[in-house]
Amino acid sequence: MNQFKNIQNTQNIQNTQNIQNSNKEHLIIAKGSGINNIIVVINKLDDQTVLWSEERINYIKNKLNEYVKKININIIDYVEISALNNINIMISKSINENNLIDVITKYNDNKIISITK
Repeated sequence: MNQFKNIQNTQNIQNTQNIQNSNKEHLIIAKGSGINNIIVVINKLDDQTVLWSEERINYIKNKLNEYVKKININIIDYVEISALNNINIMISKSINENNLIDVITKYNDNKIISITK
């Protein structure tokens, strides 16, 4: 059975040096609900205040990877999007990037959580 839940946003991670307690709490709730595999959706690529860069995105991924190891959850994929500008939602903006619909379709038989804004 598919299980999609829109749990939390990455805004808290974007603007601080650490994962916020709310991000951690939502991951713990997911784990307690029997969800072991998640797709992380990093939104707000259009937000100029975040100062996006490949380094920043890798920082977010590394922080999340460190934490999910502690609670035994698997991040099965990351998708970077701008929901406002429809970037990487249905069509990838470049050949080496995933779009959200393709990633959800790829893992359709797993229990999935998306961490989004």
